[in-house]
Amino acid sequence: MYGIVWRVHVLAKHEAGARRVFGRVVAALGLPAKERSVERSWKIPEQYVIEFATPLNVATPPEAVFQVMLCVQQVGSGWSVLGPHGYDDGSWEFEMVCAVNASGRFRVPGVAWAHVSLEIRREAEA
Repeated sequence: MYGIVWRVHVLAKHEAGARRVFGRVVAALGLPAKERSVERSWKIPEQYVIEFATPLNVATPPEAVFQVMLCVQQVGSGWSVLGPHGYDDGSWEFEMVCAVNASGRFRVPGVAWAHVSLEIRREAEA
C-alpha cells in the first residue's frame, strides 16, 4: 500500500491555530489524513510542524508518483522534486519540497514550508 507522508510547517502562535491550518490543508487535499504529530518548531518558534499521512489507492510505483504530484498541487505550487532514487536493495524513494522563501506558493493560508515523501507500507502495517 502506498501513502504520502507530509511534514508541513505552519505559521501559528498556538497549537489551536496550527490545527486550524491543518484542517484547511486536509480539506484542500480531499483525502483522509492520519495525524502523526503537531509540535512547535525548535528552530522557528512562530511555526508549528505537523506530520501526517494520507493514503493513495494505486497499484504501481509510477501511479503512486503521479498521484503524489497531482495531490501536492492542491496545497501549493513551485514544488522541487527529489528523486526518485533507487537503492541496491531494490527500494526507492521519492520526495517533494515547497517553500515560500524559494519561489513556492501555497493555496492554503498559513503554510510556510512543506515536504512530502512517498511511503510504501505492508498491508499489515496500514
